Amino acid sequence: MVVKKHSWIVLASLLSCLIWMGNLSPVLAGAANAPVNVNKASLEELETVKGIGSVIAQRIVDYRTAHGSFKSLDELAQVNGIGEVKCEKMKEQLTL
Repeated sequence: MVVKKHSWIVLASLLSCLIWMGNLSPVLAGAANAPVNVNKASLEELETVKGIGSVIAQRIVDYRTAHGSFKSLDELAQVNGIGEVKCEKMKEQLTL
């Protein structure tokens, strides 16, 4: 019993340190509810949005580089692989 109790304490301490140092994803750190700014977000930040994987995240960054900042969230529908339906589903998780 003593070993198990100490193992949980060590695990909890390690998890707290990783969160504090920023080495866990924003989802695990509790930032899942914060909207992601599509004009400033890194690939990793974009990937925290439900419906955006690594390929779509890269396409968003590429589109942003080629066309400048997004003027509206509706403009995301112009990114290859998103479209109007997917854009609507993601809007609550995004901001400009």
